[in-house]
Amino acid sequence: MRVRLFISTIGVTALGFTALWPTAAGAAATPWVSCSFSGIAHMTTPMTMTTRHIRFTSVVHFSQCASSARGVTRGTGYTTGAFDGSCATAAGTAVQRIEWANGRTSIVHATFVNAGPEVVRESVTKGLFKGAGGGNVNAVVGPPSVLIRCGGSGVTTADFVGRIVMSG
Repeated sequence: MRVRLFISTIGVTALGFTALWPTAAGAAATPWVSCSFSGIAHMTTPMTMTTRHIRFTSVVHFSQCASSARGVTRGTGYTTGAFDGSCATAAGTAVQRIEWANGRTSIVHATFVNAGPEVVRESVTKGLFKGAGGGNVNAVVGPPSVLIRCGGSGVTTADFVGRIVMSG
């Protein structure tokens, strides 16, 4: 069963990642990046209405990027994570390796809580944009059959789209 996720322009997803634009005073020394993104997450255990431990992976495609680094026009992120939760609520962590078009990489660590909208906090801990981070709020939007799957066999894949903005 596929679920469609919509990520608000305030943020990015743990299944994919957001932060704040740099201030004018700190813009020159502040690492930042802004991109559109889309991706798909795969859960190893179906997500249902019963709370359980679930591991996931995702591949995220970043496009239409602007940044403080040359050559960052697009990228691909590979995420692994886990959460304790259900279709209704979840809390977990994720690590994402982003490979940028200029050949550089970023490692992003995130924590998230989902009780309706998903709230994500992340930080770039290594590589390009190290020190950048922030938070975001994501909303899940899917067909009515998703609720039926949550109560039955469960959800194993989730598509998501949005905008990433990370800054230091």
